[in-house]
Amino acid sequence: IQVVRFLITGRLPGEEGEEEGEYFSSNILNQRHVFILWFIGVLFMGVAGLLARWLGILEEKNEEAKHHDHEGQEGHEGHGHKAHEAHQEHEEEVEESLVARAAEVLMTTCAMCFAWCCLWGTHWAFLLRPMGGIQVESMDGRILMALTLSGLCYLMIFGIDKAADRMRESGAASKSVDKAVEAVVGAISVLVGFSWEHSFDGAVKVVSAQSHSHVDFIEFALGVVVVVLLFVPWRKYILKRSMQLNDVQKMIEKNSLKNRLRRPGPSMSPTPSS
Repeated sequence: IQVVRFLITGRLPGEEGEEEGEYFSSNILNQRHVFILWFIGVLFMGVAGLLARWLGILEEKNEEAKHHDHEGQEGHEGHGHKAHEAHQEHEEEVEESLVARAAEVLMTTCAMCFAWCCLWGTHWAFLLRPMGGIQVESMDGRILMALTLSGLCYLMIFGIDKAADRMRESGAASKSVDKAVEAVVGAISVLVGFSWEHSFDGAVKVVSAQSHSHVDFIEFALGVVVVVLLFVPWRKYILKRSMQLNDVQKMIEKNSLKNRLRRPGPSMSPTPSS
């Protein structure tokens, strides 16, 4: 994303992605740069959604194929031919799993690129038009930007979730659509995390700047303290809850697939004439 920002403005950010104080002293930045960076972020999110939908379609085909193969193997008597087919299916599954993993990595990368583009695009917007006269480089400005992004992201996730619920109620939703929705919501959630990380990073720099001789050590110590304080609650509540929800989601998808495959076809019996 630093390369993208360099191509847009012609100025390369620092090692940590921050712009120097004189970076915007001239008329380099304008609203067009902000919209370009936001647009590139939306493109990244679109790519992530398309990859997620393709992965969902691939998973649906694999699950249906496994189900049909399992039913066919129950009445199959040719053991040699059966072993040969099983070997070929195993090789195909390995190839598909490698492609799926590469697609998942690319999807996650695109989601993070979307988050970074939106974060720095909003940062530029606040630089050009400070809200309430508060500079975005200040601690108050970073918190205000994080609150603004969190509110906008909440509204977007709420709207996407409502649209997905309506699609499920109407029967138009599928696993591929659910995958795409999860990817988009995940990308927006990453944006919220990055916005608050940006605020925390600014707070750490302000505190560490109080000691001119041990800046790096204080930053490292504050990071360790945060990890120690948050690791146990995260493991006890967030991670545990996330694993439980994943298990429930897998069970729901498995039952949904079974019901879809067992659903009888349209009846061929003639309709009674009046």
